[in-house]
Amino acid sequence: MNDENQKKDDEKIDDHECSCGHDCDCGDGHDCGCGDGHDCGDDHDCGGDCHCDDSHCYDDACFCGDAGAEITANQDSYENKYLRALADYQNLLKRTAQEKNEFFQYAIANFLHDILPIYDNLKLSIGSLSETDAKSPWVEGVKHVIKQFKEALESRGITEIKTVGEKFDHNTMEALEGTGELVKKEVKSGYSLNGKVIVPAKVIVE
Repeated sequence: MNDENQKKDDEKIDDHECSCGHDCDCGDGHDCGCGDGHDCGDDHDCGGDCHCDDSHCYDDACFCGDAGAEITANQDSYENKYLRALADYQNLLKRTAQEKNEFFQYAIANFLHDILPIYDNLKLSIGSLSETDAKSPWVEGVKHVIKQFKEALESRGITEIKTVGEKFDHNTMEALEGTGELVKKEVKSGYSLNGKVIVPAKVIVE
């Protein structure tokens, strides 16, 4: 009699039969299908559904509780580090481009302060000539150089400020004489670089 009971117990263990009398539905007898949540008591990983509260399962392995929270925290940490690194890189590109542009503007402005007086002197050299002298070949040569000079400046965004006959503008002009609103005479040319005044024009108003 004892041998028969032992045999039945051995068969129950081999079949992984739970206490309710039902076999497991996973194929290995690990979890019973009666719906009452019975378990055969064997600690086997059959690759079936995870019955933990957190349900963090990856590659047929269950990561619940503290392990699942740690994985989620690590993922958030890596993502935040990536986003911060990306933002830093984009800010670096913008700052580098801005510094490069500022350096270019500063360099060309300094260069213009050195070269524009030469251009002004060329214009003055023929501005007070008599009608007879103005027709001489060397004057025509100087006029041609002045024309080339002007074209070269304009191709770089440098333009002369219009003055004579224009309404006086304190943003672009400096009045040396007079109290009126119209510019009567230009004493010294003014220039702007890409719309920004770098040398104000010196004028006489009436």
